[in-house]
Amino acid sequence: MKRLSLLTIALLLAMFSTQAQVLPDLFITSLNASAVYEAPKSSITMSIGIRVAGASVGTYRPAVYVSDRPGAIGDFLGYLYVGSQNANTTHYIKRAFTYNGNATGKYLVVRVDGQNQITESNENNNIASAAITEVKPDLRVSSIDPSYTYDGTRSTINLDAYIYLANKSVGAYSPAVYISDRPNTFGNFLGYLNVSSHTANTTKKVSNGYPFRFNGDAAGKYIVIRVDGQNQIDESNENNNVSSQQLPEVKPDLFTTSITASYNYTGGRSYLSVRVNVYVANVAVGSYNPAVYISDRPGAIGDFLGYMPASPQSANTTQTLTKSFIYNGNASGKYIVIRVDGQNQIDESNENNNVTSGSIVFLPNFRTTETNIMFTEKPVYPNPATNYIKLNLTNDSPVAIYDLQGRMVASKLGKMGVYSVDISSLKPGTYWVKTAAGTQQFIKK
Repeated sequence: MKRLSLLTIALLLAMFSTQAQVLPDLFITSLNASAVYEAPKSSITMSIGIRVAGASVGTYRPAVYVSDRPGAIGDFLGYLYVGSQNANTTHYIKRAFTYNGNATGKYLVVRVDGQNQITESNENNNIASAAITEVKPDLRVSSIDPSYTYDGTRSTINLDAYIYLANKSVGAYSPAVYISDRPNTFGNFLGYLNVSSHTANTTKKVSNGYPFRFNGDAAGKYIVIRVDGQNQIDESNENNNVSSQQLPEVKPDLFTTSITASYNYTGGRSYLSVRVNVYVANVAVGSYNPAVYISDRPGAIGDFLGYMPASPQSANTTQTLTKSFIYNGNASGKYIVIRVDGQNQIDESNENNNVTSGSIVFLPNFRTTETNIMFTEKPVYPNPATNYIKLNLTNDSPVAIYDLQGRMVASKLGKMGVYSVDISSLKPGTYWVKTAAGTQQFIKK
């Protein structure tokens, strides 16, 4: 029995000794590091895979360094943290550090049991390193929003470009802009956009500071942008440097910006004076003929009075048209209605704003013949005005001011030459001023 007891003890000791010899082994299976250097610091991003063989472990803290040489302990960055890890598993960690200086070209060194917390079976595989690669900026155009007008000879082009910058902030760069018959193909050079600086991982809206000009109609062509137009930026990806956007066909858009109409009723007829401001947007147009109606309702086509011939008009300009009409009846309470493209001569981008209307103001005793219902050729100024208006009178003339209800609110005897009228006592609003030469509308501020 005594000999058996000793044998049993020996076996138990052997088993214990065998178990005590199974130690963990920590080693790094993968390590990658990159850095963005923006003086005076580098932002380092790392990823690591750590394998534990043999036995499970509790908490440990790998130590991370930056070094000039692989495998050599250098400047300490900080610790990683692992709470616990089962035997024969791999734990992956991603982490960012800040390094004072330029880390590109250096090495990231990791000592896996950085605080000597784990008794390992092999301490010789405890350190691994990887070269720190430089992260370069990457510019690309997210979208292009172009527009243009065509005056019959050349196109005026404006655009907004939305440029995304990945990875790293950059200083000034100049996207080059072209117009081409095909997408992503360089054509006629238009000019540069200018970016003074751009923060990493943001989108910047860039507009042309001055209009680009193209000799011809830009309809259907492509705006092409080479984002680093002067090769100022060393990028990580040059293959996404060019983007394009087709220009839509631009049509003119005609609409009235104001209508003023007045009348005098005598002998069963209304003698009307109509003044219309017509704006042409986008593209120049040739001659057109706004149609004029008188109606009981605003915006409703009524009795046709005639046309107001308009001359050819450049894009984005206003043309003032004036004409006299005779209406067989009393125009009181009626409306002047203008259909601006009265003969459907213009193919427009928007037909919904083609008809506008304005009320007709009764101006008693203003006119006795058709010839003197035209507006004066020398308008009142300033307009709008605050305290005074000035008139250019070719002769001494009565001067009367009426509100839009036809009530006289002021009258003077004007002297030939530049004559000033005090309007400081008038309420803000729109008024008519009558002289022997005709009438003119003005605004009191």
